[in-house]
Amino acid sequence: MKILFSLAACFCLFLSSCGKTRYIEVNKLPDTYQCAHMEEICKEAREFESKYSQMSEEEKEEFKTLRDTYRDQCNTALEQCKKSAP
Repeated sequence: MKILFSLAACFCLFLSSCGKTRYIEVNKLPDTYQCAHMEEICKEAREFESKYSQMSEEEKEEFKTLRDTYRDQCNTALEQCKKSAP
């Protein structure tokens, strides 16, 4: 399952996965290096997703693999963040 995260103003992570939306409260995640790293990775993914949404269909086809890679990295980073809990 591929997930895209966005940081919301209320210190929540916004997840959009397979057409479903849910929130993860950042303050409930462990305060670890892995979680700080996850926020940076997911910020980059969100920024690319924003650019991707404005691309032409032809460009989207060309950059689809990169978009999916960003999503996968963000998902993996969240898993590592959750595992880092003391």
